[in-house]
Amino acid sequence: MSAQKLMLVLSNEARFFDLQSAAQDVELLHANEMMAALGQYIIAMPHAILIDSTHPDAEATIIHLRSVDAEPILVLVDECAPAAWLVAGGFIHDFAVRTLPISLPANKVLATAIKTGEHPPAFAQSQRLIG
Repeated sequence: MSAQKLMLVLSNEARFFDLQSAAQDVELLHANEMMAALGQYIIAMPHAILIDSTHPDAEATIIHLRSVDAEPILVLVDECAPAAWLVAGGFIHDFAVRTLPISLPANKVLATAIKTGEHPPAFAQSQRLIG
């Protein structure tokens, strides 16, 4: 059995419970606002960070987490209409911030986050990883 991974999730409760129901060998920490996410990151130093781009604090949370070199950050996005701030803020070109389709099943989101956390961003083949 592999060691349990720790992952921080900034999302609404419904998405968190969906992810939690698919979690195996991963412990999820839920943050429902930016300050909780920042505090949990500093204290727990999770394996990966998963952020729902539709969350009202998503942009500010990523800005603050990147200011302390937090990585990897995976952002769930609507591929048909990605959040404008992802492009405007330059996050699309930041190798520590990767995007996943918001429609991806929870088990694939978690598998991708775990796999991404095992490899430093400098060795990533692309910004987009699908589990």
